[in-house]
Amino acid sequence: MPPQQSLYQTDPLYFISYLLGHSGTGSITEHFKNLDWAHEIDIDHDNTKFNTIFSISIRATESGWENWKVIGRVIFSYLKMVKNLEEEKKKDIFEELKTLNDYRWNAIGRV
Repeated sequence: MPPQQSLYQTDPLYFISYLLGHSGTGSITEHFKNLDWAHEIDIDHDNTKFNTIFSISIRATESGWENWKVIGRVIFSYLKMVKNLEEEKKKDIFEELKTLNDYRWNAIGRV
């Protein structure tokens, strides 16, 4: 995808990574675990001035390997759902992430 460095103030990759990587109630990870399709999902991205690589790694079970096409459809459906969220909901999530990062930053300063 195109370079994302100029978007550092809103950091859309962190936004997407946070939502995809979430493992709590209602998450994709929980869904896959309940189906015995995956143990975990890892999200990573690498920014350069030329491009951005965004990767989703899934530690799949045997059953997950058998259902890899469905896993892919679920992930892309989730991304589409996030894309189509109302702007107010996106703003709420962004503010939540900003608050979490502020807490982390302040905690680092105390160590």
